[in-house]
Amino acid sequence: MLLPTSGALNREKLNGEQLQLLSRQFFPVQGWGDCPKPGSPRASRPKLRPPGARLCPCPKALTPSYAAPPFLSAMRTTTPIHPQGVDTPPMCQIQYDITYEDLNPTFLFTCQISRKEPERLHSHDFIEIALILSGEGHFVLGGKWYPVKKGDVLLINPGIQHQCTYSSAEAPLEEFYVAFTDIHIRDMERNQILFPGHECLIRPGEKTFVTLSRLCSLIKTESTSCQPGRYFMLKAYVTQMILLLYREQVVAPVTIEEGYEFESTNKKYVVEQIIDYLDCHYNEKISLDQIARNMYLSPFYISKIFKSETGDTPINHLIKIRMEKARLLLDKQKDASIQDIALCVGYDDAYHFSKLFKKHFGESPSKYRKKQE
Repeated sequence: MLLPTSGALNREKLNGEQLQLLSRQFFPVQGWGDCPKPGSPRASRPKLRPPGARLCPCPKALTPSYAAPPFLSAMRTTTPIHPQGVDTPPMCQIQYDITYEDLNPTFLFTCQISRKEPERLHSHDFIEIALILSGEGHFVLGGKWYPVKKGDVLLINPGIQHQCTYSSAEAPLEEFYVAFTDIHIRDMERNQILFPGHECLIRPGEKTFVTLSRLCSLIKTESTSCQPGRYFMLKAYVTQMILLLYREQVVAPVTIEEGYEFESTNKKYVVEQIIDYLDCHYNEKISLDQIARNMYLSPFYISKIFKSETGDTPINHLIKIRMEKARLLLDKQKDASIQDIALCVGYDDAYHFSKLFKKHFGESPSKYRKKQE
């Protein structure tokens, strides 16, 4: 079953309660030992769990009679961190440094939109994080007008009236949305994300946006998979997004004027990400266009920064990785055919593989293997 996307959902008409019901249909969850909120009807309901199962310690269940070991008691501070005044052990004081309870958002939906026309003014009772992956346009949020471009992030809190009013015909907007609810960050209202100095629009640094873009790609892949634990993986990715933005905007704030510019010294980080991708996927079919899509960059720009940092093109670097892997396989897999070796390093055509091997090492794979015998 596929995750609800923009084709199946109307972002403008759904509210959080409807989406939570819908998400349970798409992501039925039957967990053990989940901790109900204090005072909720479930709090007094007896829990069922498999024989012998152990519940994880939950800070919400701690009482004032909690007795910490002496070496931990000496480390304890006098100011309780738990909102209910419960004296919590030091580990929990560290754990809840930015929230009042577990950072456990309820994931609702994700969608990617290629904007062709404006949308009507609307609001939701859940939070949306919108990444502008490409293009230029205008948004109205909370009665204020914002120009947006690639690299911008929109924080759309519950009740905020918003709409996209314009998308450039030459560079149409490509937007990626994640929707969630049930969070409470310190010094912020429940179910609100309001960073100091920002209202709705933030422009994260280059490294942060590249990581966010990568998370978008992972979310998109995971949402169409049928792997067990899919809902929890998506929840984990959304949690990472929230924390990445929090760390940058609160711990090390970035002014809105800095924006998203790849012509900075951090382009080295982008190249490192490309190299890591090639190292992990050398045995798959890879093209420059595919790499560009994964990084949300243009093929031309990827080639440009890769060559400036390494002196080589991404494809030539991939060939070098494949040839070195092939040489190792020829040494270790004595019974494997040249066709098998070629397939193992990403080539369907053994003749083409042999030509590249000879160009790289000065001799064909067959001659290389005979010399090693």
